[in-house]
Amino acid sequence: MNQGTPKPVPALLTGELLRSLKLRAKWPSVREYLGSKDLRPRTGWSAIDDALNGKKQAPELLAALQQYYAGINLAGDRYIQQYDLDDSAIVDLLKALASAQVARNAFHTHYPFILPAASLHAVGNQMELCEITQQGADYILVFCSRREYIERQLFEGSAAAAIGASTPSLAGFDRILGLKAKYFQAFDIVAIRPKLKRVEFQIDLPPGQAREGQKETQTRLLLQTATLCLPPLTFIGPLTRPVNMFPAIGEIYSDARNGGKLKSLKLRTATGLIDHLRTLVDGEDLRINKYHTNATEAVGNKVEPFEVLTELEFKNPGGKVTVAISSSVSMLASNDKFVGGFEVMGAATQTDILRATSKAMSFC
Repeated sequence: MNQGTPKPVPALLTGELLRSLKLRAKWPSVREYLGSKDLRPRTGWSAIDDALNGKKQAPELLAALQQYYAGINLAGDRYIQQYDLDDSAIVDLLKALASAQVARNAFHTHYPFILPAASLHAVGNQMELCEITQQGADYILVFCSRREYIERQLFEGSAAAAIGASTPSLAGFDRILGLKAKYFQAFDIVAIRPKLKRVEFQIDLPPGQAREGQKETQTRLLLQTATLCLPPLTFIGPLTRPVNMFPAIGEIYSDARNGGKLKSLKLRTATGLIDHLRTLVDGEDLRINKYHTNATEAVGNKVEPFEVLTELEFKNPGGKVTVAISSSVSMLASNDKFVGGFEVMGAATQTDILRATSKAMSFC
């Protein structure tokens, strides 16, 4: 196995690290992580910039930020589909991994960091294998690509009038919707887990970017690209279904002991009412929320959940992630109740991803 992981030029490390962190990480999460390491810059990214310019804690801070980035770059928010592996598929995949090669590509000039905007704009839409790494018994293949999303901005009133004044063809409109194509670098992952007899396709969902309409398409593209690198993955054909996550929705809702803290819920009651509940209170579980318990008792506890978002907390090492499994109310009436994937959000490392997916699978 050729891991093919080029290292960035040391002199560029600090600048590249900070630039990439600001693009991929949320400041509150960075602050919380640094606090756990007894490093506490409290005034945002500017404090990080100052600390890395010669203050006493700079070496420790830089090491902590490198560790944090290495984790979230392969974790963060991800849409995941899983396929079961039989023994013969595992043997074939391990043989293919032993001889797999990582060809140098445009992303390697800055990998594991993010390409500068101009360079990212110049690369094509091709998904490229950038790294193969082994974590315990698992093999992690990292694929980079340029992904596009649309940024929308609505102009009304005087703002719309100003645009109309400078662009005659838009004059007279009360509201003008502006659409701008933007790009981000995605780090999608194929995780081969021989001991668990499964393969996972993890689609990168960077915070703050548009997500809808991309997950299924990107999963198919990732499978096609990964199959070129690992031909044994051809066992996943066009009609091969991933693990069905629909049963986990009801099981998570029913299991207050093991199902984490339920933070968001969509359900249908026996009377036909569709309800969507969310809690923003830290530590609260919707299963024991008075409004919810009173409402369900009023309909004889006859409710059918079709979407859950639950917060899982792990120990040794500590970690907290959110798992979201979404369906639709029409699925409840279907003879083929099927959900092919789910989201894991807020994961700090691939270990957190593994623990979250294993927990979700335990409810299927």
